[in-house]
Amino acid sequence: MNHTLSLTLSDQPGALERVLRVIRVRGFTPSQVRFAQVDGHWRGVLVVSGERALHTLKAQLDKLEDVLRVDDVAAPQSATVVRVAC
Repeated sequence: MNHTLSLTLSDQPGALERVLRVIRVRGFTPSQVRFAQVDGHWRGVLVVSGERALHTLKAQLDKLEDVLRVDDVAAPQSATVVRVAC
């Protein structure tokens, strides 16, 4: 199953390498990796596949010092629906 994660990493040498190592050790395989430097941080999207529960991966990524934020892009978020009469 594929999962899409949005991450913000500190601008430290090896930060992305440490994230990828945790992904591998937790039994996931990265299929897409896109990162760019924005406002002194690395922001990006990772698509990973694996049969294990995603919350275990998120919990381990949150423990890394270099990871400032990690979100599951596919997770439902509160949204406001506005209906417009035509």
